[in-house]
Amino acid sequence: MENETNLELEPVNTEETGAAEETPKPKLTPEQEAGIKKRQFTRLAKELGIELPKKEDKPQPKNVEKNEFDDTEQLFLDTRQIPEEDRTYLFEEQKTTGKSLRQLIGFKYVQEELASRKSGRSLPDATNRTGQAPKDTLDYWLAKANAGEVALSQVPDVKIRKQIIESRIAADRNRKNIR
Repeated sequence: MENETNLELEPVNTEETGAAEETPKPKLTPEQEAGIKKRQFTRLAKELGIELPKKEDKPQPKNVEKNEFDDTEQLFLDTRQIPEEDRTYLFEEQKTTGKSLRQLIGFKYVQEELASRKSGRSLPDATNRTGQAPKDTLDYWLAKANAGEVALSQVPDVKIRKQIIESRIAADRNRKNIR
């Protein structure tokens, strides 16, 4: 065995043996050539005792605990039309279960919780419709009085009666100044 490691092979003449000619090696790509040259360079540097500067390894990203959803998760929640108020619940639920956001939203108990949260946020008083002023404001009673629907004596609040009279006086003064 010792003799085999130091043994060098002599090139065999193919003409004498009558063996078929060897096919030419395929051409190497520039990346392959660069890799070969780099290996040869490092081998030579090692033989000569030259120290080459080592590549700096990129630090591995540490598992930093998230405090909120990242941008892609926020966009996913936007497409699912999940309001901001429910996102904290989903984030905490994701932390405890360790599931992905997509899996978490697929769970029935999460969907039920989101639905109950949504119904809890619905309008507290459906009688107060948009476009109508509350009945205890000056604007409501002033509009009624100017339309002739209500007499001043029918306005229940004395302060609002005085404000209606003052606004009518101010309107009369403005009309006189315009003429």
